[in-house]
Amino acid sequence: MTVNISFDHYHDYNEVTGLLRDWALNYDGLATLETIGKTPQGRDLWVLTLTNKGTGKAHEKPGFWIDGNTHAGEITGTEACLKAIHHLLTGYGKDLEVTELLDSTAVYMMPRVNPDGSEIYLTTPHSRTSGGIPNPEFEDEFAEGLYPEDLNGDGNITTMRLRDPNGDWKASEKDPRVLVKRKPEDRGGVYYRVYREGLIKGFYGGEVKMAPSRWKGGSNRNFPAGWSPTQSGQGGLFPLWEPEIRAIADYFYEHKNIGGLLTYHTYSGIVMRPYALWGDKHYEEKGLEKDLAVYNALGAIGAEMSGWPVLSPHEEMTLNKKAARAGCSMDWWYDHFGLLMFGIEIWDMPSRAGFPNFHERGMRFVSGDLTEDENLKLLAWIDDQTGGEGFQDWTPYDHPQLGPVEIGGVRTKYVMQNPPLHLLDSALDKIYTFPIKLATMLPHVKITESKAERLGDGVFNVKAEVSNLGFLPTNLTEQRKRIKLDSPVKVKLELGEGVELLAGRERMKLGNLEGRSDRLPGHPSYGVAGGKPEGSKKTVEWTVRAKELPASVRITSFSLKGGRDTAEVELA
Repeated sequence: MTVNISFDHYHDYNEVTGLLRDWALNYDGLATLETIGKTPQGRDLWVLTLTNKGTGKAHEKPGFWIDGNTHAGEITGTEACLKAIHHLLTGYGKDLEVTELLDSTAVYMMPRVNPDGSEIYLTTPHSRTSGGIPNPEFEDEFAEGLYPEDLNGDGNITTMRLRDPNGDWKASEKDPRVLVKRKPEDRGGVYYRVYREGLIKGFYGGEVKMAPSRWKGGSNRNFPAGWSPTQSGQGGLFPLWEPEIRAIADYFYEHKNIGGLLTYHTYSGIVMRPYALWGDKHYEEKGLEKDLAVYNALGAIGAEMSGWPVLSPHEEMTLNKKAARAGCSMDWWYDHFGLLMFGIEIWDMPSRAGFPNFHERGMRFVSGDLTEDENLKLLAWIDDQTGGEGFQDWTPYDHPQLGPVEIGGVRTKYVMQNPPLHLLDSALDKIYTFPIKLATMLPHVKITESKAERLGDGVFNVKAEVSNLGFLPTNLTEQRKRIKLDSPVKVKLELGEGVELLAGRERMKLGNLEGRSDRLPGHPSYGVAGGKPEGSKKTVEWTVRAKELPASVRITSFSLKGGRDTAEVELA
């Protein structure tokens, strides 16, 4: 039975929960739903495991993790996860790639990392809701400054402009809705100061400060890699302080088969790879050039699907390198665990609006960074795509503290932060199958050949070939070897009744097995020198004696990231 889902709206927490439960119920052989913790407001943190239960246990298969909506307002990530789940469940048995993936791999889906903050985002006018954790600094009796509120009751929090002869904004003569920065030589005319729509705590006239955020948490800055308390209040009180982030960390500790990850964010239209905190020179300094080559090769798959570039947040998104993003998930999973992780910034609004150089300008796309003509061009696109609903015309409002102001501007939630509803599905289609492609790249260790050769009276030579059929090696990355977390492939021989071992060891460690990534074309660091032995397979042998025939032995291979496989060998 197919669980119907449409992408004509953004799903709230109850809807997401209902969909996940229905999928788990109706696809019992493929889906298992569990809660991995609770939010501060008591909501379950849902993870849906997708795999064919008939082909083995999830934890004995290579695992791939996909999540969305770490940041409360980036709700498009949830929709991408839901669409991927629907694709996998409805495609099983019909789509060869999907069928092979779920037969051999466990896919762990967490569509909504931040349910509390997202629920505030979806059900109130607020667009900066963090993790929905009340901030004591905001409630403090001595707190001062402007805080966002929907003053005119239109369901949006936009912008206030206040006339001021010393203001640094003015209305465009080409379209008075657009505000442009005042030039140094501008004199005379009408000028404005611009603020977020809201009220002011402890205001007695004069300078308008910004109040502490109403909420804390909900940030991709609370992971331990390079964690810093100076991340503009985003990092939390200490690493893994947020219950959602801690729950994910605990889940990973318990699911050691997970070898690859992808997290969905908005907006920008980019395929991200590590690092956020360090530049690409870090790979060279640590001897990790091979990992960078793999990142770029796999990222190119997403780039081809979406038309978006593959880039490093540090190299291309961080204009001030001294204030680089710390505590990001991509850096943690790769640097501390050697796992391959990608991030996707869905919703390529700037590119769609006709700004192909958006990425080259450091991803900054706020009014003050655009020229007058660029602002006019952006507004024309918003008008066209939203039927005028994406911009609130400036209207007078009698502010209780500032006096006469005008409220208006772009309604950012479903224009800038997330796609307008009629563009949501097309935005998802560009990239939602990318993590599915990535999941097929995991190492897959199989016993590709097993046989017994009779040597004499009841004596046999048992031979097995153990191969990694995946793209990635069983150690996943050079970083995983560098930090000594790579785990060798292991093989075990179980003797049937009446069978004794004459030569060989019942348990053996084979080391790591290469995949196909060591032969990437176009990457000299991965070139295979002439005469280099095949690194993706190893042969093991035993000599056994059977007291009576027929008899049998069982061979089991196990790889922490490449899964478990067994083969029965008959002695006759």
